[in-house]
Amino acid sequence: MRNPSISRFFSISSFACALLWVAGPLVSSAGESVFDFEDPSQLEGWKTSGEGASIEQSDLFASEGSASAVMRMEEWESGDPRKTYVEITFPPENWAAYDWIVFDVVNPTDEDVSAYIYISDKEDDIDNGLRHRFGIANRSAKRVFKKLGWNIANDKSINPGKITTIRFVVERPESDVAIHIDGITLLRDKGDYSEDLPDQLQESVWEMQKEIIAAQIESATSQLDEQVLGRALTGSVWDEVERLKRGVEEIDRNANAADQDRLEMVWLGSYLEPMVERFNQYPDYYRQLLELGLPNNGFLVGFAPSMVNVMPKHLPVDLTIAPNIRLNAARNENESFQLAVAPFDRDARQVRVSASELRTETGDSIPAGQIDCDLVAYTETTNEPGYDVDYVGWWPDPIIADPKPVDVKVGEVQAWWIRVNVPIDQEPGMYYGKITVNAEEAEPMVFELAVYVYDFTLPTHAPFPLAFTTISKRSNWIENIMGGQKAWNETKKYEFADFLGDYYLMPDCIYRHPTEDLPSKLDMELIEYMRDQGKLGPFSIGYFHSDNPEWMEEYRENYEAVKEAGLEDYAYLYGWDEVSTKMWPRIEDSAAMLKERYPEIYRFTTTAEKVPPQMPSMSATCPINAGWNGKNVDTLREEYGIDSWWYTCVWPPHPYPNFFIEYDPIDARVMMGIQHAKYRPAGFLYYETAIFGENEEKGGGIGEYPYTTWNPISFGDTHGDGRWLYYRTDGTMVPSMVMENFRDGMQDLAYYMILAHKVKLYEDAGGETSDWLYEANIALTDFDEYSKYRNTYTKSPNKVYEFRDRLGRLIEDAPVEDDNPWAGNEGMPVRGIWDQFR
Repeated sequence: MRNPSISRFFSISSFACALLWVAGPLVSSAGESVFDFEDPSQLEGWKTSGEGASIEQSDLFASEGSASAVMRMEEWESGDPRKTYVEITFPPENWAAYDWIVFDVVNPTDEDVSAYIYISDKEDDIDNGLRHRFGIANRSAKRVFKKLGWNIANDKSINPGKITTIRFVVERPESDVAIHIDGITLLRDKGDYSEDLPDQLQESVWEMQKEIIAAQIESATSQLDEQVLGRALTGSVWDEVERLKRGVEEIDRNANAADQDRLEMVWLGSYLEPMVERFNQYPDYYRQLLELGLPNNGFLVGFAPSMVNVMPKHLPVDLTIAPNIRLNAARNENESFQLAVAPFDRDARQVRVSASELRTETGDSIPAGQIDCDLVAYTETTNEPGYDVDYVGWWPDPIIADPKPVDVKVGEVQAWWIRVNVPIDQEPGMYYGKITVNAEEAEPMVFELAVYVYDFTLPTHAPFPLAFTTISKRSNWIENIMGGQKAWNETKKYEFADFLGDYYLMPDCIYRHPTEDLPSKLDMELIEYMRDQGKLGPFSIGYFHSDNPEWMEEYRENYEAVKEAGLEDYAYLYGWDEVSTKMWPRIEDSAAMLKERYPEIYRFTTTAEKVPPQMPSMSATCPINAGWNGKNVDTLREEYGIDSWWYTCVWPPHPYPNFFIEYDPIDARVMMGIQHAKYRPAGFLYYETAIFGENEEKGGGIGEYPYTTWNPISFGDTHGDGRWLYYRTDGTMVPSMVMENFRDGMQDLAYYMILAHKVKLYEDAGGETSDWLYEANIALTDFDEYSKYRNTYTKSPNKVYEFRDRLGRLIEDAPVEDDNPWAGNEGMPVRGIWDQFR
């Protein structure tokens, strides 16, 4: 391990001189320079985390002038501090008037870098200050804007009038890091401050990038073998090379080319080698196809699990070439897989996929109408979000029902989503049928589909308490999407409720305010409709965010309506969304008043909780999943009767699971199934599912497909956070791959609960020790190979199937018939069912 050493502080007087140097002229009416690193004195006084970190002046990649600061951080080794950093501490500065900090960053290395900027008013407590992540791809540059004002004032317990410390951090660098920082500036507002890099910096970065692009072209094309890949696939690579060369030439001719134009060329260059790797998979796939005796139509057909992204362009795809595919599913379960078509010789035209009915040897059947052959559609990302991604471009996510036949170009891959919906009264057993792929001027390609139906039934409602916003306050979507208030009231709201109910979700808004009009106002007709459908789950009667006693009566009308319907066990009050710990006394005051006025109604907030509790009038707290503290959770429940839910949102990113479209959808399935089974939170909250952004306008939505015009940006610069559903131009709702895997995870959790229920009944009845009981108890507690920690979990679909099917076999073999731990309820109440298994 390297010996830590800290650079010396420099004197306050020398720092003051440095500030006078850099803070002299205003960059604009809204900005003030903090560091431009032109004077070497600005590099004095910076501290580091040890010998593995340094900062020095550099004559490369200056935003303006002739110098930048280069920060170097060595590859992390076992025993090193988790955070490698450089930081500067200075006399308190008043930043209260500024809303943004902006700086230019260049990464000239071959590896992507994920870094953070910390800002604090306390040198010795910087971890509790403001923290912003910024990612920078290899051999690239960007201008980084990070919000200051609101975050400092509301999210963090720091004083914006006394800022003392700036720290740049890389956590456990996976390789040596060298990033150039320049032009650190404070802005009152972004205004006209350019989002592009200064011309001087653009030019130096572009010269570096062109060298890389030339090397990427040389490397990729040197791996091409037309005799192996054929003329069509080889030609598609050369087409991309020519497109790249034309793009580079156009940028060189255009003095006004934007950073985004250059970045797109860098991305395209980086995809050439993966594209060749993708095509080098095809000869083996082709050989397997011929060995199966399937016709040579000039395109491959393969299978993939529902838990992976089958990429349409550029990146390798992992397909199984087989004559058949098998699924296992319980009654009332939905289980899916993907079928992919990949042309290698010529374009495949008017491709369509269909399914036959499934039959047992004894004549029982699952009708063909219960098997959906939907089309996976694609949305194009055009930015690198605030979390690490390996690819910017076309991503799979929307799932189009009843699709028209589509053309698939050579070199591209098109996936279909094959979903088997097992009826609630289906006889158990093994069912067989066919999946057929047809295309113009091609022989039909027929594959066997086998589905084993377990002899138990999953619930129609969610197996576990959920609090979701599905009717967004951010949206005027009744007018823009649903055809207006009249259409919504008459038919559309029920169609929407049916759509949500199929995915265990309620038409709900956790931020509901009782005085608002629809859509976020509580609609008891919809609540009663969900109850009648057997799909009732928790719902909000209001959002609270004040300790003013006068506001506490605003929930009275909704409360009385819920009481009259006898649904108090399903209603909740959620409030004080993601506020800091300094608000705990006010939260407790408001919760106590709500408890007095509406004693039956569940109350919770998104925050952690201490022991002893600081908010004892809350029914539950809801920490973010990364902050889950199992010991505190148990104590709060056992000694104080306070539940602990959890939630996720735009944070945390990998290594924790999340719902971004760039993450394989297995994240959603593992989080909702295996991790909920292991950690047993009392419920799961998610803040939004319908942030449609600029897509929401009359005539908007998905029209043409599979390559859609949908802008995937949802919250901030992310793709998919807060947006799980799409819609067609006619207002038809469209599910996402994330939404499908969310439901699959919930169904995995239902398996777990059914087995736990059977074990509890067996043990309570005095059942004897048996091989079944031994194996069942192991299955209910053996999680490490599936999710050892919340941030260490399997990425293998086969392991997820193994977890689920192990439970399924034990349920079928159980010496207890009762398979309904939800009996006695009209749906899923807000208070969960874990206590009955303890």
